[in-house]
Amino acid sequence: RRLHVGNLTWMFQLVAYKSIFAPLDGTILEVLLARLMGAKIGQGVYMDGVYVLEPDLVSVGDHVSLNKCTLSPHQYTPLGVEFAPILVGDRSSISPFATLHGRDKVDQDAHVDAMTMPLIGTRLRSGTWRGYPAERVEPRAYCPPRLPLPAWYTILWYPLSTIHLCIWFMFFFVERLLGVGGRKPPQSTEKNATIPSSLQGSFSFLKGIKVTFERAQWHGVIRCLQMPRSTYVVPNSNATKISPWWNWATYHWYFDDSEMKVAEGRVQLGFWKVPPSIVMACLEKKDEGTPENWVWSHRWFDGAKCEVGNLQRID
Repeated sequence: RRLHVGNLTWMFQLVAYKSIFAPLDGTILEVLLARLMGAKIGQGVYMDGVYVLEPDLVSVGDHVSLNKCTLSPHQYTPLGVEFAPILVGDRSSISPFATLHGRDKVDQDAHVDAMTMPLIGTRLRSGTWRGYPAERVEPRAYCPPRLPLPAWYTILWYPLSTIHLCIWFMFFFVERLLGVGGRKPPQSTEKNATIPSSLQGSFSFLKGIKVTFERAQWHGVIRCLQMPRSTYVVPNSNATKISPWWNWATYHWYFDDSEMKVAEGRVQLGFWKVPPSIVMACLEKKDEGTPENWVWSHRWFDGAKCEVGNLQRID
């Protein structure tokens, strides 16, 4: 009797997948193996010990985290065994010992908690899901708080970065002392039409300067706004000096959800990306019914937020 290809895949998973390939858990080789077996895996996907049954029926989006969970496109019904696809959306995460079956669909920005299993055919919308049958317990995916570290610990952990930061501040001091900080940075007049509407236009910022996001680069899949140096600060006609920081600092903002209310960002000085433990930028929308107003702040050495300025739309 001719052996079906599906049976061969099942036998391979039972015998080899859990024994021979166990050392590949958590590595890029596990992702490549799943793709070779027929699964559609997007970019930037992390897999750690995921048990994928019928891989050709599994589709995973971009920037997804799968941790020791089970993706089983088959289920047993009174009429026999049913096979159906499993869809996992972008920027979602599946925690350990969670199980998904055929016809389950995980939307973007959804988090499935540990030891969770939805009813067959459930659509898991954006938010946090937990229990059996899975219930939506939070309207947004859970993000663990960042624990603060003492400044001395960060300095000892990043000695070269700390020295690099001191060199940059010395450079800023000399540039400001020589009076070259007031020059207008070269700016491109080309605007990016893909920027979200709440960030379009010009905003008043610090004394003598305003900010525009329209020359930034917007990556909608991961909600990242990249602001290259010397493109976002616009000095007023009567401005004499501006801080050299704004001429050299590049910002990479990452918005936490589709509502675009809170963003955290990394700072890049030249070719050096400053570690988040040294400085983290924060952008928060004001709760005043005016979505065009923002608060720009920095967090140094995992300490409290230091407000840099308020952004208010002026045109």
